Amino acid sequence: MPPTASDMTPDAPINAAVQPSAAGRSPSPGAIALGIVLGIGALALIALFARPLALLFLAVCTAAAFAPLITRLSGRVPRNTAILLVYLALLVIVVILIALLLTPLVRQFIALADRLPELIDRLRLFLDENNISEAQIESLTTQAGQFGAGILRAPISVVSGALDIVLVLIVSLYLLMDAPQIRRFVLSLVGANAQGRVDAIGLEMVGVAGGYLRGVSINIALVSVITTLGLGVIGLPFALVLGITAGLFEALPVVGSLIAVVPIMVVALLQSPTTALITFVFIIVVQQVQGNVITPAVMRDQVHLPRFLVPLAVVAGAGVGGILGALIAVPLIAVLRVFVLRVVAPIIRRFTGAPTPTEDAI
Repeated sequence: MPPTASDMTPDAPINAAVQPSAAGRSPSPGAIALGIVLGIGALALIALFARPLALLFLAVCTAAAFAPLITRLSGRVPRNTAILLVYLALLVIVVILIALLLTPLVRQFIALADRLPELIDRLRLFLDENNISEAQIESLTTQAGQFGAGILRAPISVVSGALDIVLVLIVSLYLLMDAPQIRRFVLSLVGANAQGRVDAIGLEMVGVAGGYLRGVSINIALVSVITTLGLGVIGLPFALVLGITAGLFEALPVVGSLIAVVPIMVVALLQSPTTALITFVFIIVVQQVQGNVITPAVMRDQVHLPRFLVPLAVVAGAGVGGILGALIAVPLIAVLRVFVLRVVAPIIRRFTGAPTPTEDAI
């Protein structure tokens, strides 16, 4: 089993299992009313500060993802030193990747932007030669033009995204440094007999958030490398841009891999039918390997979610917060699942007199 987010701090280990206490009184009507009012107020604040809260949640996930490594290093060096060493190593890795990939990536990106008018014309000619209706041609040409406009706007999006990433990393750095104090403050809000349970629930919630981010990061890296190498062997132009794009789309569960297919197949189709067929087979193989081997391997024991919740979470997150909402939807649902199972469900069972199940139902 990989280390969990219980390594978030070097404090004493959890001294109570995550099990609801047998004793407990049903909540009073006043407590229920207060909970409803607080819930409505929380929803209003979330709607008002959706983007900052989403970035803060990403920072929490990032801090939780690094926590096990920092805990291991904390046994050899002071905790804050371990944190700085981890982030310094991350900075070195990023600088090396930029030095290796930036020049060819920019070159391919500029070449792709320069060839967009030609590619759109070739797409229109291909559709015309294959007896596609005029309305369908116009629709697909419009979509291709929108895709091209998106590519031309990509540098601005990249800069904006890079600034958000820097902000998330800075906040996560401070969260890790202040984690012991935050943990002690939260535990000070409850009685001594409940501290073990609250501590266990909090660490489990942090654990699923960090585990999900670790798994997604590994998934992105593997898919980017495999796709780039495969498209390069096939001889597809812009292999590096398309491969990294396909990897980044893996951050969006279910729909991301489907979206990434579109630009790859458009470029392949404009080369030749044979290239398009080979590329299509390659993509199918990669997606099968990714869905049945890579993702289960890197996500095992990290996030326990019913499969039907994943696409629903992504769609709901995208509807509320766009791409950022879709990115945080799955780890947020995973955290809420822990809260419901460990806090809400025991309260409801005590209120209704229902027995406690031996294992989680969802």
